[in-house]
Amino acid sequence: MKEAISYHASMATERMRKKNLYANGVYVFMMNSPHDKAVFCSSSLSVGLPAPTNSTLKINEMAQAILQRTFQPGVYYQKAGVMLLDTVPAGGRQTDLFGFTERDEKAESLMNVMDKINNKFSRGTIWLASEGADETKDWSMQRNFKSPNYTGDWNELLEVR
Repeated sequence: MKEAISYHASMATERMRKKNLYANGVYVFMMNSPHDKAVFCSSSLSVGLPAPTNSTLKINEMAQAILQRTFQPGVYYQKAGVMLLDTVPAGGRQTDLFGFTERDEKAESLMNVMDKINNKFSRGTIWLASEGADETKDWSMQRNFKSPNYTGDWNELLEVR
């Protein structure tokens, strides 16, 4: 579950940075299948940040803290996700009194380099260690019966001979 939450936090933060936005809060949710024989279990929690940020490291740290508070052992979770709340543009963010928003040039450089590499080669070329060491994620969505995407992917276009 930690890997899944870390992955979703990373993807959400990357998308937010592309739009030059900063988040004021993090929302994490998890649930098992309502069609399962087990009792339906859903847990979620949102936490406000001291000040807006677009750092994957800070948002992932907060998402992992939320996960620790809401995770229930023994539940077979089927769905999990991370949402970033109350986003503001770069010009509209306010700084805080306690140093949460101090410019961390190393973290900003790291986020820029990660974004550039992932944009140049493909999403997921480099990722946080907390997302797992494998490219094949056991928890990822199964796509065994996915319909072909003839109109949206050149590689799946039918060949007539």
